[in-house]
Amino acid sequence: MKRKRLTRANVALLGLLVGIGLWTFCPPPRAWVESWYSLGIYPYISAVMVPAISAIPFSVTLLALGAGVLWFFLYPPLSWWRWRKRQASVRFILLHWFRVALAIFLCGYALFLVLWGMGYRRERLEHRWGLEATEASPEEVSRWVDGLRMAIERDLPRTADRDPDRALDSLIAALLQVVEEWQGAPPILPERVKRVPAGWLLAWGTTGVTVPWFIEPLVDGGEPDVAYLSVAAHELGHVAGFCAEADADFVAAVAGLRAKDAYARYAVELSLFRRFVALVSLEDRRKAYAALPAAARRDIDESRKAAKRYRRAKLDAIQTGIYDTYLRSQGLEHGVREYSFVVKLLAAAERKGIVKLPAR
Repeated sequence: MKRKRLTRANVALLGLLVGIGLWTFCPPPRAWVESWYSLGIYPYISAVMVPAISAIPFSVTLLALGAGVLWFFLYPPLSWWRWRKRQASVRFILLHWFRVALAIFLCGYALFLVLWGMGYRRERLEHRWGLEATEASPEEVSRWVDGLRMAIERDLPRTADRDPDRALDSLIAALLQVVEEWQGAPPILPERVKRVPAGWLLAWGTTGVTVPWFIEPLVDGGEPDVAYLSVAAHELGHVAGFCAEADADFVAAVAGLRAKDAYARYAVELSLFRRFVALVSLEDRRKAYAALPAAARRDIDESRKAAKRYRRAKLDAIQTGIYDTYLRSQGLEHGVREYSFVVKLLAAAERKGIVKLPAR
């Protein structure tokens, strides 16, 4: 009986390995993924997972991570003691550990794909909208820098009006509206974007993350509120089903610029300003920053100080290399370079009238 169960388990693991291999190296057409997974299966998954995880006031990811670390340190010695008590050979125990590790990896990866990761293979927004996503011209970049600066001046909130909870609600409402316009139905979004202890993500050069196994968006607790809102908008874009970094950036930018709350718009405008102004000459960059209101410059400085305080260069380099490989393995050929694509996507969308240039 035990041998039969072992054989069935091995067959199941082999089936998972073959299935994952086929998905990775011979993926189905993007139109199929878009229709059957992103607009078919995923909405049902998120309808169950997102409200349940959001209702829990603490991070489920950190709880699971703690349990995993505890298991990692306790299982080997306990397993060794149990099998040696049964007079099992060292070779048998090592093979058993390998099989357990393989089973955890394959089951975990399969869950990753089913719960969220298949969305990496969906149609890209630039292709869906027929955007000529070429590099933005210097004139376009300059106009966006000026337009965003004027929008920042318009939306700059007073200290008393800086309500991050209200601004987050506004971002969520705008995302629901934008995605419903694009897909015909609103996504399921959480009521909150949880913060993790300060430095836990920033140390690795990351400000936020959406954990696929729980569809849980997280932002580093060391980020000031303005940066928290712009990062939260990006992570909510992931929860909405836009797995690719450029697509999540784009939907977050469009929604952020539409948000009804001025503080929400301001947070996204400030983040986009920094993206666009990085492409102009050093002299023009200094002039653009100098033209910002003093309060906006202070918000940027606070974000930079948080990154500098917690970032660890070696951990950042390790994370960047691993994440670049991960993104490429999911079909994103440009890897971490996708984070810079929102500039050309917005410029291309403005040419087609999909996005309006921010202005007074």
